[in-house]
Amino acid sequence: MFTSVSLRKKNPAAKAVLFLFYSLFFALLLFPVLGCQTEADDDDPGIGLNPGLIGTWTLYAYSTTDVYAITPTRLSHHSYSTYPDPNLSGPIVFVYNFDAASGCLIVQRATDEKYTAVYYKDLDEDSVVLGDAYTVSDFNIDVTVPTLAEAITKFAPENKSLYGGDLSVAGTMQRIDR
Repeated sequence: MFTSVSLRKKNPAAKAVLFLFYSLFFALLLFPVLGCQTEADDDDPGIGLNPGLIGTWTLYAYSTTDVYAITPTRLSHHSYSTYPDPNLSGPIVFVYNFDAASGCLIVQRATDEKYTAVYYKDLDEDSVVLGDAYTVSDFNIDVTVPTLAEAITKFAPENKSLYGGDLSVAGTMQRIDR
């Protein structure tokens, strides 16, 4: 009454089509698992941070009035005018590494949740040049934007000369701890 139909014996082209269909189906199932970032990855803003930056840096040996403290996830900067309160403190939310010794850290300020940047260059084991972003054309030191997307665009490597990324007015900071 019933007869068995085998695609393998009767139609080899059908076998190839089925193989491609199942392969594509399998690949589409694995893509969300293997091909995308997980939310856990998004929760770690330290990814990409040059580990040589982690520590406490000061402009003058053992000074407490111009200090950057950098952890894998946070940055704070105490300057002359705001000591003992930091003028910049917050999580590091994005990192541009221009090369092994220079880059830009985008920080979400804790005070108003806006985004700004800290540039660095000439990083070695014991020293680095660090500087908060500012507008070079008018020396405006309050360079912030309301969204991370705007900050990523504004502080991109091609714009660093507009926002103090050349660090021409910054001094060399000395490491005081790791």
